[in-house]
Amino acid sequence: IDRAGTRIVAATSEGEVFLLACPSFEELGHGAVEGGATFLAAAPDGSGYVLAGPARFEFRSAVSFEPLVSVSLPSPARSLAVSEDGRWVAIGRDDGIVEVRNRTAFRIAARQRISDQPVTAVSLNSVAGLLAAGTYDGKFGVYRLPGSLE
Repeated sequence: IDRAGTRIVAATSEGEVFLLACPSFEELGHGAVEGGATFLAAAPDGSGYVLAGPARFEFRSAVSFEPLVSVSLPSPARSLAVSEDGRWVAIGRDDGIVEVRNRTAFRIAARQRISDQPVTAVSLNSVAGLLAAGTYDGKFGVYRLPGSLE
């Protein structure tokens, strides 16, 4: 659900993604993500939706729901977080790596291997420059991000 509570983004296990009006559930947009979309988030600034799955990472327009940026992932996404200003996305991967990417250019700003287990939870605060991450085997850490996130 977006910040205003007027739109919902939803996905099926077959890779179909939908943008729906809230509370009527009227379909506003429809598309597909290669390999499916297992993690969905609305950008806090209302500009669009972040989708991640086993094969791809996409940012879709809030207006047209068309992909604005789409990149292949070297390892399936297991967790996803969008910074409070909507500029940065953290992706926890199956291979124990966390990537922080600029949401619009998808440039990698930070990459850290935190475990040999899947990263199942991430939280990102770009103002404080911190990333919190948890792994499948129950480990948790807080990491300082590089100054490039300013």
